[in-house]
Amino acid sequence: MKKISEHSENSDKQKASDPENQKSDLSEKTDTSGKLSHSEFSDKYKQSLIDKEISTKTFILSHFFLLLISLLAIVGLYYYLYGDASDDWKNMAPLTQAPKSLTLEVNNPDDDSLVFDKNLVISGKTMPGAVLIVTINGADLGFESNKKGDFSKIVTLTSGANTFTITALDSRGGSKTVEKVVYYSEEKI
Repeated sequence: MKKISEHSENSDKQKASDPENQKSDLSEKTDTSGKLSHSEFSDKYKQSLIDKEISTKTFILSHFFLLLISLLAIVGLYYYLYGDASDDWKNMAPLTQAPKSLTLEVNNPDDDSLVFDKNLVISGKTMPGAVLIVTINGADLGFESNKKGDFSKIVTLTSGANTFTITALDSRGGSKTVEKVVYYSEEKI
């Protein structure tokens, strides 16, 4: 009797490992309609996922694709938050380089000229909206150029040599300076 029970235990173990016998176990657990209950199906499905073995190649590829998708998500988020900033570096200039757009031309008066009128018109051209500072005999006058970049300012001269500097400043902090000397004589020659 002992041999029969051992034999039946061994056959039960063989049934559990044999796929054909697993199918028959499924058929034993079916209800009268031939279907598995939800919990029985769920248990069998979970067990089949746990028992499933994957190859090293599949494991490495799956992790590689997860990493790739994560990196794409990060790049997409960065692009969404900061936009296309790839051209910003082209607009930046080193601080030591003089701005190319800032020019200063003083048309009137000519350097080392002799004038007989006490009021002198200083005029010229620079970039639009530039701030101009005229320093004449230690006094500063500030004004802006118009939308075309033209400027003019009337200054009062003193008898003798009048040294003045005109400095143009742009919004980036760049500056350009021109220095001129005008001689004023009260006596006409």
